[in-house]
Amino acid sequence: MKNTLRIAATLLLLCLIGGAFAACTKTLSGTYRTDEVLGSYTELKFSGSKVTINVYAVGTLASGTECTYELKDTSIVITVPDGESAALSGELAFSENDDGSLKIGVLTFHKA
Repeated sequence: MKNTLRIAATLLLLCLIGGAFAACTKTLSGTYRTDEVLGSYTELKFSGSKVTINVYAVGTLASGTECTYELKDTSIVITVPDGESAALSGELAFSENDDGSLKIGVLTFHKA
């Protein structure tokens, strides 16, 4: 009986610790865009652990890809699936500004 209680308490503790780590994982949601210059801009659509990156040139979709991302303390790690654009995978500086915009690398993205 004592061992069963100890095992149950240990399992409960592990579940609580796992839940705490899961709650700490931050994700983004929604659509963000850079400022438009001559109809050209970059758009990020966040959903769960995925981000779709669309680049528009003169108002027309020039390229788009679906990636995964992970937020770290002051950076975002973007992983592009295998293929031609896989070289775009990497880690960039990341911050959330007071106005709700995102700073990724040298670009600022505003909620669309």
